[in-house]
This record gives sequence, structure tokens and C-alpha cells, in this order.
Amino acid sequence: MNGPRHFAHAVVRWIAVIWIQVGLVLFGLIVLDAMAIVVFHSRTVIDRRAFADAYHGAAWTREYFDELAKKNSRWQPYVYWVGAQYTSKYINVDAAGLRRTAHAHGRTDCEHPARVFMFGGSTMWGIGARDDETIASWVQKMLDARHICAEVTNMGEDGYVSTQEVLLLAEYIRAGNIPDLAVFFDGYNDVFSAEYNDAPGLTYDEETRSREFNLWSSRRRLFAAAAARFVLDTGVAEIGKKLVVALAPESYSEVDGRLVAAGAARETIRRLANDDQFQQQVVRMYLLNKRFADALALQFGFRVLTYWQPSLLDKNQTSPFERVVQDQAYFPEEKAFDQAIGRRISTIAGKNQIHDLSGLFRNKPQPYFIDEIHVSGAGNRLIAEAMIDDIAAALEQVTPKLNDQVRALESNSH
Repeated sequence: MNGPRHFAHAVVRWIAVIWIQVGLVLFGLIVLDAMAIVVFHSRTVIDRRAFADAYHGAAWTREYFDELAKKNSRWQPYVYWVGAQYTSKYINVDAAGLRRTAHAHGRTDCEHPARVFMFGGSTMWGIGARDDETIASWVQKMLDARHICAEVTNMGEDGYVSTQEVLLLAEYIRAGNIPDLAVFFDGYNDVFSAEYNDAPGLTYDEETRSREFNLWSSRRRLFAAAAARFVLDTGVAEIGKKLVVALAPESYSEVDGRLVAAGAARETIRRLANDDQFQQQVVRMYLLNKRFADALALQFGFRVLTYWQPSLLDKNQTSPFERVVQDQAYFPEEKAFDQAIGRRISTIAGKNQIHDLSGLFRNKPQPYFIDEIHVSGAGNRLIAEAMIDDIAAALEQVTPKLNDQVRALESNSH
């Protein structure tokens, strides 16, 4: 009789111990989350970009970057993520993950607008700009001013490389949502994702995603899923990212809100800066994605415009803030690698129908950049002005379809 009773008491004791340990872990996570909320959501902690001289002392920037810090992403098949629905004063993202595009005041809506999808990373999405000052919004307002009947959709997403953009376009086409014109604006993410992964053509931080796959396929996936959901839904993830970047800045950095492994750090970057074959592969992958987009356009009856974006490294005359960013944001080896890719693109741009905008800010002394790649709303306006004639000319050659169902039927008939 004592045996079963002793065993029952032992089981109860073990359950109690496990319950206490689980409770302590949960309590610790709750404390960390509270700390994260205080540290990362306090208005006293402001993104330094809010003080960029490109804003000329504008009063709204602190509130804007506070909003930006609270924006999240959600899982999306094939492309990994899109923006989560978000509503605020300066940043608004709909349920499909698309940022709001502004029309010119007083515009009269037309019956069947041509559809313009504008793809890119966070520069197209518009980090550093309010909804009405993104590249897509400026293009929309310029088309309105020319009385061109068109609807511009901002398809930009934080951290996207050109591969993800082509896949996102393909997913919209599969749903019968076919544009009349697709505009691609890339460069920075394709270059630096290759550097971070030590392999061209990948998204940021593929190594981490590989580990995540093995985690989900293990027998502990249910517990891992619950723990991961708790961490991602709270501020603990933010604290973790900041700590990792602070403790290992040469191995990790935060790119568009994501923790990115920097491969073998400076030694790898130094090698890549002098590796002609690797650089050729980076450009080749980018060109392949352009050809995939062109092939989709040919098959489904729309047009494509492709642009290589400018960066702070392309600017010869820098402002005080831009100069500090230029000195701090890059290793010397990173500058060499980025500039080597840029030279290759400029050489082949014309024969591949790529509009090279790398020189757009080159000799402009006015401040436009708020970090190594993102620009102010005024900078976005200059980019839109560099595109608008091409976009208007392309739209003159298309006949907008009536609706998604017609597009889907035409796609099936081919």
C-alpha cells in the first residue's frame, strides 16, 4: 500500500516543481515584456532619423517614428511576410498589407483607371515618409495632375528583395488581379542580402529561417509555437534584437525591423568586395528576376518599368547628418562591395532596359537621406519626378481591363 501512495506523492511533488518552474519562466517573460514596453514604446526613446537635417526641423517626425516602431508584419505564403494591418496618423496599412496611397486634392475619379503596381523594399514602402509623401503617392498625384486615369498601388514591403517582389506579383496574377503597369524599384536589398548571406539571390537571414523550419518540424513544435507566439506578440523580441545587435554588431544588424546575420562579418565582406565572379552572380540574379517579370508581362498583357535606386553612397555633396551616416552605416568593405555592384549595373543598364537612378542625388547639396538608403518626402518626390514621364508614356500604350474577373478569364483563355 505504501508503494502506490509514495509514487502518487512523488508525482504530485514533480508536478508542483514543474508548475513552479513554468510559473517562474512566465513571470520572467512578463517582466521582460514590461521592460520592453517601457524602453521601446516610451516617447523618450526616439529614432535618431527623426532628427535628420533632411526634415529641416519638421515638428511631426518624432511622432512619425514612434508610429513606425509600433508597425508589425504578418506571415504571407511564398514571400515570407507582408505588412500587418495598421492605422495611425501618418502610417496606414490595409488588411492586404498595402500602404495607403494618396490622391491629389480635387481629383475626379475616372470610370476604369489603369492599374499601376509599384514594387520595392522599404524605400518604395516609404520609411521616413508620411502616407502622402511616399514614391507611390507622389506618382499618383503627378498622374492626377496630368489628368491620366490611373490607380497607383504601393506594393513595397520592408526588406523585400526583387525575388520576393516577382513572387508577390505572381500571386496577385494568380488571384486574377493583373496590373496594367508594374514598376520595380530595387538595388540596396539585393546587394546587401547577398552580402549578409554570402550567397546571391536570397532573402535576408535565410539561415535563421532554416533553423525555424527544423524547429517547427520537431516533436516539440507545439510548445515552441506557443512560446514563439508569446515572444513575437510582446516586446521580448524587441529586447532580444537590441541586445544581440549591441553585443555582436559585427555579426548582426537590424534591417527594417529584422535581425540579420552578417555572415562571417568583415572578412567575408572584404572577400566579396574583390570577388568578380560573386558580383557577377548578384547582378545575374537581379537580371533574372527582371526577365521573369518581363515574361509575366508578355504572357498576361501588361507593361514593366525597372529602376535601380540611389543610395547615400552615390551622393558626392553630403549634409552634416548625411556625412555622419555615411561614416557610421558602412564598413569600408561594404562601401567597396556596394559601389562595385553599382558600376556593373550602370554598365549593363541601357541594354537591359533598366533606368539607373543612382546618380539622382549625386551632385545635390541639399539633405535628402535620413539613413544609408531612405530619403525624406522631398527626396521621394524627386524620385517620382524621375519616373513620371516613363510611367505616363507606358500608360498611353495600355487599355485598362474592366475588372479582375475579366482579367482572370483572359488569363485562363491563354
